[in-house]
Amino acid sequence: LRYLVRRLLSAPAGRFSVHKLYNDLRSQGRKVGKDLLYRGLEHLEDAFLLTTVSIDSDSERVRASNPRKCYPIDPGLAHAHSFRTDKDVGHHLETLVLLALRRWGYQVSYMQVGEFEVDFIARHPARPPRLIQVCADMSDPATRVRELRALEAGMKARGLPEGEVVTLTQADRVSVDGGAALLMGAGQWLLNPSG
Repeated sequence: LRYLVRRLLSAPAGRFSVHKLYNDLRSQGRKVGKDLLYRGLEHLEDAFLLTTVSIDSDSERVRASNPRKCYPIDPGLAHAHSFRTDKDVGHHLETLVLLALRRWGYQVSYMQVGEFEVDFIARHPARPPRLIQVCADMSDPATRVRELRALEAGMKARGLPEGEVVTLTQADRVSVDGGAALLMGAGQWLLNPSG
């Protein structure tokens, strides 16, 4: 259980699968069953230590067989368990965005569209779906292109005219094929729960 906690909290916003975790533990010579790992993960979620996000799909089999993304409920826990020397601001910002969406009543999953991943598709019973990318800094042209292409692919796949990119400070409106991407600083974004 300690290994599971350290492993999941040290990589916020990272993909994981119980099957891969099981194989890693077996390769280290630790005897553990997959059922125990699934139960341990459920207990950690029930205790509000972490939360997971599944891939966006109508099929339960697809959601269960694809990796999930794991986020700490308290972003400070991720920092305390990280061995990285950098601050990993992007993953902490992604955690903040997920927690805000859940607090606002959205059901959240991530999208895979071909080679592109959209960080979040958020659904609310009273509002249209929202596609959201999270990127701490969009000033690097390659990063900007990568994030906008993923958002554009998600917008096309779901037929949405607009997507959002949450950054630390940048704000802009960018035309993409088939719609617009709204870049918002995190402070501004957090003040706008309805999108």
